Amino acid sequence: MAHLLREIRKFYKLFPGLKDIAAFYAKFRRIIKDGERLQALRKEFGEEKSYRRFIRLETRMEELLKWPNPDNVLQGGNRQSKEATT
Repeated sequence: MAHLLREIRKFYKLFPGLKDIAAFYAKFRRIIKDGERLQALRKEFGEEKSYRRFIRLETRMEELLKWPNPDNVLQGGNRQSKEATT
């Protein structure tokens, strides 16, 4: 997962004008960290509590992927040049 987070950071460095990338990165990183924490505490929480928290994480991820009004890059549309975003 670290490689994916590195790629997002590199992308943001190339296109600093795309504020959605920074916001996406922050939310995505938080979901990943919460998932890692849940995995580490799974035995302590027990199956039922772990499952409920997993479902919450899954819902957060689904909501993140339904990003409202994304930049063209997040939509998968036309790529912007570095000059166009600065």
